[in-house]
Amino acid sequence: MCFRKPIFMLLVLTTSLSGCVPHAEYRAYQDQLDGHDVFLVNDNRVRVESSKYPVFSIREVREAPRSNVNDDWEGAYNPPILMDYKWVVTHSFNGRFLIHSIEYDSDYCKERLGMSGSRHSRPKNCAIGKKGAPNKIYVYVRPNGEAYGWQYMRNQDWYVLRSDKISRFRIDDSGDWSGQPWFECVARCDKLERMWREEVEGGDPFEVKVDKKGELNGL
Repeated sequence: MCFRKPIFMLLVLTTSLSGCVPHAEYRAYQDQLDGHDVFLVNDNRVRVESSKYPVFSIREVREAPRSNVNDDWEGAYNPPILMDYKWVVTHSFNGRFLIHSIEYDSDYCKERLGMSGSRHSRPKNCAIGKKGAPNKIYVYVRPNGEAYGWQYMRNQDWYVLRSDKISRFRIDDSGDWSGQPWFECVARCDKLERMWREEVEGGDPFEVKVDKKGELNGL
């Protein structure tokens, strides 16, 4: 079942009454008009302890799928995914898992911000352990290593207002994700059993329920 409009409108109302409407809500509204599954939340609400999950690496160097591909545009370029990058599970919700690589995120930052220009696009901002880009990049993955889309989230270090820290959860599979599985477990592989179990028990991935305060239930 898809994310329902009444729930989405409740989120809009709740955050509006709190002072500011997150930019993500405008984007999510358009996503719904276009028929996409989407929900909004501060990503800390669905963050997990990475040590309880496996570590993944790409099986072979891959040209990364482009983002936001449509009939009028070939999409945004993303840097290649290299074999020596380690990807850990950082978020989980209702049977879906997101993996993140600090090495790849650094490459993504350099691609997005550039290597010269304003103070926000200086190379030092993209070094591992530094501030990074305004958005971080993640991959949706299954326990068998099948990757099936990008996820972009707000970089919490960039924003002060609570409303600006809201991320729009939407699978971007508009690029070429064929030839799966791309990833394989390289560490903590005994934790794969946990992923398989949670995937089966997770239910509808985008059946996210919200209470009267706009807080997520069951996560």
